[in-house]
Amino acid sequence: MHVLDDLAAADITLSRHGNDVDIGLNGTHDRMTLSDWFVSPDHVKQITFCDDTLLDEATIAALANARRVLAVDDSASVQEDRHPGRDRQRARERLRHR
Repeated sequence: MHVLDDLAAADITLSRHGNDVDIGLNGTHDRMTLSDWFVSPDHVKQITFCDDTLLDEATIAALANARRVLAVDDSASVQEDRHPGRDRQRARERLRHR
């Protein structure tokens, strides 16, 4: 894969999401995903830049694994502090004592 627009390796960030490699353009929300890169034998073998530098398979894997994104299901429970029946009773008692 050849990267255009005079970008250098320092201009991108690689991260791993499951078996995918995400390539993000630093300072932007632009990204590209190499789907199933870690499990597909027919994946991108190298990323080359306009200055003729390149990232080989080992470097792609190392950079992506260094920024592995692990996501798990979130859950939360909420317990209400107030007790409506008891609060109403207290309010009535305060009104009677006035």
